[in-house]
Amino acid sequence: MLVQKKRLFFSPLALVFLSACKNGETLVSGSIVKGPLSNALVFLDLDGDYFLDENEESIRTDVNGNFSINTTATSYKIVALTDESTLDTSSGATLSGVMLTAPKGAAVVTPTTTLMEEGGLSASEIIQILNLPDAIDPLNFNPFSDEVNSAVALEVEKISQQIMTVIGSFASVAEGAGMSEMGAFNAALNSVVEIVKVKAENLDNSSVTAAERSLDFTSASDLNLIKGEIANEAETIATLEGSVEFDKDVLNAVIDDTATSIKNVNDQIQNTIDLTSESSKNVFSTIQVLMDQVKNAAATEATSPGTGSIDFVNIANVLSASQNQPPSDIQFSFNQIPDTLDSLVIGNFDTIDVDQASEADFIYRIAEVRESDFGLFEINESTGELKLKEDIEYDLNTSYQLTIVSVDDGGKSFSKNFSLATSQLFGGLDINHLLSNYELPDTSPPEITHFSIVNSEVAIGDELKILFKANDATHVGYFNAIFSAIDQGDTKVFVNAQNESNVIDLLDHYSFALNSDGLYEVNVPLLIEGELISGVYELDFLALSDANTNIDPALNNEVTHSSDISGGGNSNFISNLNSSNRELTVNIPVFDNNQNLPIMNETESNARLDIANTILVDNLVTGTVFPNGEDWFRFDLNSEGTITAQLDVGNGTADLKLFSPDGLEVASQEVSGSGMIYHHTSELDQHYVLVTDSNVNNLAYELIIDIV
Repeated sequence: MLVQKKRLFFSPLALVFLSACKNGETLVSGSIVKGPLSNALVFLDLDGDYFLDENEESIRTDVNGNFSINTTATSYKIVALTDESTLDTSSGATLSGVMLTAPKGAAVVTPTTTLMEEGGLSASEIIQILNLPDAIDPLNFNPFSDEVNSAVALEVEKISQQIMTVIGSFASVAEGAGMSEMGAFNAALNSVVEIVKVKAENLDNSSVTAAERSLDFTSASDLNLIKGEIANEAETIATLEGSVEFDKDVLNAVIDDTATSIKNVNDQIQNTIDLTSESSKNVFSTIQVLMDQVKNAAATEATSPGTGSIDFVNIANVLSASQNQPPSDIQFSFNQIPDTLDSLVIGNFDTIDVDQASEADFIYRIAEVRESDFGLFEINESTGELKLKEDIEYDLNTSYQLTIVSVDDGGKSFSKNFSLATSQLFGGLDINHLLSNYELPDTSPPEITHFSIVNSEVAIGDELKILFKANDATHVGYFNAIFSAIDQGDTKVFVNAQNESNVIDLLDHYSFALNSDGLYEVNVPLLIEGELISGVYELDFLALSDANTNIDPALNNEVTHSSDISGGGNSNFISNLNSSNRELTVNIPVFDNNQNLPIMNETESNARLDIANTILVDNLVTGTVFPNGEDWFRFDLNSEGTITAQLDVGNGTADLKLFSPDGLEVASQEVSGSGMIYHHTSELDQHYVLVTDSNVNNLAYELIIDIV
């Protein structure tokens, strides 16, 4: 008997339509989880066409994957779509081109609920087929909820991650072979659904084996069953779509290596032991890398037959990628008005990535997210320089929306949404004001006639004070200095500050101003990057920006002058540097056995945030954390300041993390031996610090919290 298959079509870049509230509405809320998906587009599909229509309510998820929609509809399914602005918070990587569905009434929308909904399966059937824990309800179980059993959550989420490896990778190879993004995903999803339905038919058949009643995404034989569906499914959908570029031979040429690579990645997912550690996140983020690899392999094969290859077919490459952390942030620095009025350069993006080598480059691109203004801008993929494609009218919009994607040298990507205000693009002024006040920048470096470190001996938890003065009417906008430990150059003290009169604020800069003596006075917390090293640090880099006007100085292009003064050389704009004004002695309180700080001992009942030990600022906290254990601490922040946390674990390794009052992680570092984290905030109330081990028995540590 011929069975007509259900074919799915959707647009991952569908236009958001938000409807106004009406009387008689009900609230539909839940979570989108393949890992919590931030900024996924969720809508209530009223007509079952998987397209977001104008009469269908929609919203983007919050950072935890949660959504709420008001509706008067009584019949619908929940559909979630991802694009390059969607971030999988379980991995820290982007997740694009995915559709997840669930029936009305579901509290979660996951890869598992998608197989249920599209396969017409009950909760009992999907639990048996996927070997899920018996006690869960797939339509309500959120593995990232604080209220669930962690062991059960781990098993459920590992299967969810593995489902997405399979569907996402087979979809990507179909897309690389010439299909549209939506058609390719439909083909992959339909292929998995068909095998799930076959397994479901065997559930009550006692004559078949257990393997014929279940689906194991680490099993080569089960992956081959899905692989056997892909080519024909893709060809059928490509024909319906009219995708003349689809080449079935290209898909078949790389499909075997795709299946092998999927198994290699899913085997590593199976070996994860938790959901939140950096090591697990690194493994989960290999899914995105594999999707990109197979898509590129198929595209290469289409261009030059026999050349399409996938790195992850070699398990050693998967293991290596599982050690790589994806980028964690993208930051944007505005240029002011450029050197000439006809320049369209706006500024530069920089990427934060803790384990990318300094000489390695990131690859930048502007995501083509439908509700953004991507068409107005272009970006230099290697430098991150952003520019307008052409002049825009000042009063055309109040702001412009962009999503920027940064890819590290291991192929892991991170995306971030930016809103560029028109006032920022034009210096906060109208064009007439701009033209009447614009001055060409002063390109000659000023000579700094005074430079001194006021407190040349300073400790973590204290403030570093620097005074300097220029010999002309220069307006210094930004001041940056780097001190390196003489005994270990990789450990550095960073000073980043900006003039308090600047229009544009940089979030990672502290402010400075002229004091009553006419000197620029910089006061910043002592912040160390790298392993904590006490002793003498030497100034080896200095930079400042200047403009030759005090009229709207932030409007005018400030030229940055910098000098690498390592190795004893003088700066080209500071002629009087010597050891007396170049050296800084750093003390590390957590190392000092004679510091006379009150000592607090952690208890063994602080393994969760809700039962965190209360500690006091400027106290030495001593403790021991057990293998795979967690020590949580809470402390009060009563005024705005920079929280610093310094940790000493001897010869061990531990993770040190800082959390805001609402439990959001704001700073973290893997500490080897010793290290510190910091965060400037005005958010008053209790904050939290977490110390976790790295599988070392009874890891002893010392911890100090300070507010600067």
